[in-house]
Amino acid sequence: MERIDIAKKLERQRAKAGDAFLNAVRGWIDEESRKRTTVSERLATTTSTPNQFDFDLLDTGRIYHIDQIREICVTYRLRFLPSRFFKEAYPVEAITAIRELERTHNTELSQFHVMAPSKMFLLKKREDPLLFASLGNDYYYLVHKWGTDLHPLRKTDGMADAEFPSPVGLPVGSKHPVDGTYPRYFST
Repeated sequence: MERIDIAKKLERQRAKAGDAFLNAVRGWIDEESRKRTTVSERLATTTSTPNQFDFDLLDTGRIYHIDQIREICVTYRLRFLPSRFFKEAYPVEAITAIRELERTHNTELSQFHVMAPSKMFLLKKREDPLLFASLGNDYYYLVHKWGTDLHPLRKTDGMADAEFPSPVGLPVGSKHPVDGTYPRYFST
């Protein structure tokens, strides 16, 4: 009969447990990666599915009405558009903030909007974008802010003067030459 080396048995036991632990960690990382990819895909699309928040869990200091958003957009020449038009990559922190909201409210969020300078919807430059989720009834929840603050010269003085071009390329206060409508600064 052969003698049993307890140290070797202990090493084998640790190796078995280690493999199971590593497999569990790999599974968790793969699942988180899949969920983050899903969030990124939802940011790139538009759905009509309303968000289902538990309003008791929301930070009321982060809820804004469309009129407040509109005022800031006009004052600072910003756009407020559905997230599918945003051409930048979303930072990891924004995806994490969305995932945290989803976990807290036990829901899957959609209907995102981004407030940012117009060039962020076309070019790659970071200047203070804000990510919102729709609450319905013209209210939006600020999910995440990233980038740098706006330059103070970005603020307009509210004068409707042809010398200052509007964010859509027409003089402020002028109608579009083709369809006769006023320029839209944002979309809801």
